[in-house]
Amino acid sequence: MSDSTHKIAAGLANGAVISFTPLIGTHFIQALVLSYFMSANYLAAIIGTFWGNPWTFPFLWILSYNVGVFSMSIVGFSEFAALPDHLTFELLWQIFTDKPLKLFVPWLVGGYLVAIVTWPLFYFLSFYAVRTAQLAKKARRLKKLRREAASLTHPRTEEQQS
Repeated sequence: MSDSTHKIAAGLANGAVISFTPLIGTHFIQALVLSYFMSANYLAAIIGTFWGNPWTFPFLWILSYNVGVFSMSIVGFSEFAALPDHLTFELLWQIFTDKPLKLFVPWLVGGYLVAIVTWPLFYFLSFYAVRTAQLAKKARRLKKLRREAASLTHPRTEEQQS
């Protein structure tokens, strides 16, 4: 990517933090919209969404749900209580089918709160990683140019080439 370090890092951070939300089918769209408003790199935003994957989603979503339940209980919405400790798949499915908002609302609220809080972390980690990669690319390009310039100033004779 030939964009600025800031734009690439912001795009990566946008994509990564959107992974905390439960709206799987819209992660690309959300990351692109956020990047549009922040003038961030779109391709980096899409790449950043891969932070959320089948291995990380359970951890991201449990954190998001718990933050949502906690934050909603602070403002007085106690009906969104935490899930029972003895949670089984059957019980989770029953809650999901009977009261889907009991799961979805705190999950969504918590996902966006965690996204807001963790965005700076993802941005700075991405910024330094991208800057390091860009500097390494410049160093390789400079080294190649120096080799080419040296070969032009000191052409090899036929004896040296064989």
